[in-house]
Amino acid sequence: MPNPPLESFVDDPELNGEECFLLRRVGLPWIHYDQDRTILLGDDRNPIVKGPAFQLQKRETALNMGYPDRCISLGLESIVESEENGIERFVIDSATYGVARISAAEFRTHGFGLQLVPEENQPWHLVAFHRISGISGNKAKDAQTHLARACHLFQIPTSLRRP
Repeated sequence: MPNPPLESFVDDPELNGEECFLLRRVGLPWIHYDQDRTILLGDDRNPIVKGPAFQLQKRETALNMGYPDRCISLGLESIVESEENGIERFVIDSATYGVARISAAEFRTHGFGLQLVPEENQPWHLVAFHRISGISGNKAKDAQTHLARACHLFQIPTSLRRP
């Protein structure tokens, strides 16, 4: 939660490109797996992540957390990697969360802005937000689906089995 609360989002043009990677915690409900808890793979042999993994927070939730509008919490990979035990601290609970990696360029392709919003115990914290306010419905779901397909789930929750 930003302290003090943000009055508006400010897009950071430095967070851009195919070599700027973002991390997203991905909970069990957002990973496709079968009844035996074996992860299902896509044609690219990458675990399948569901679109809601990239859903923006509800507006009311975002406002209560000190953000000016709906957004998605992410981590900047370069900062996570530079911190002692960074990935473990980022994941929080490795039994129920995995970690997906995606480029900043993928977010920008769908009209997202990116802003680093470090928190006391999460110096890597950033948010993705729509640069055009009020995007919802099919357009938002299409963006979520695309981001989920473009990400790479590189850390699997320990409670799931690898195929």
